[in-house]
Amino acid sequence: MSNQVKRILIVEDEESIAENLTELLELMGYDVCKTVKNYQMAIEAFTQNDPDLIILDINIEGEKTGIDVAGYIKRSSNKPFIYHSGAIAEDMLLKAEATKPFAHFMKPTEFAQMQNTIEQALR
Repeated sequence: MSNQVKRILIVEDEESIAENLTELLELMGYDVCKTVKNYQMAIEAFTQNDPDLIILDINIEGEKTGIDVAGYIKRSSNKPFIYHSGAIAEDMLLKAEATKPFAHFMKPTEFAQMQNTIEQALR
């Protein structure tokens, strides 16, 4: 693995969770290139920042979901993404899993588990 700092995009509409996640990722040594809260902002941030990994909440601000963001990522790159969501309905969970995420964490997430998974995703 290169010594270059890995860049992570966070798509999360709850500000306190986004802040905690940013702090956690920066403590792990990653660069959080952007934190956004809706589909349009996520697509713009993805194309402008070229992140190495994307962490997606499923229920985000607006009509489109994190699953829609994942669909865009899948169509335009081979970048890994991880869902980080609260409780969701089973049909949404099935839609999310159909996008083949690298992993899916339920909130709240244990620090060590997330760190190991992120390291694996970035290999």
